[in-house]
Amino acid sequence: MALLPSYLAQPEIDEGRLQPILRAGVPGEGAYWLAWPDRRQGDPAFARFRTWIADQVTAG
Repeated sequence: MALLPSYLAQPEIDEGRLQPILRAGVPGEGAYWLAWPDRRQGDPAFARFRTWIADQVTAG
């Protein structure tokens, strides 16, 4: 998984190493969004990832 601006991701997409999960950018300034399907809410691995990413944001 990668969170990159399109100018950095495009070479990786072109080479087949990354697959975009969104087709259009989400406008925003200084914000990131983490979205997931309801069925993943109780997934322990996803819960660890959410906790880790939240810790990274608050530590930054």
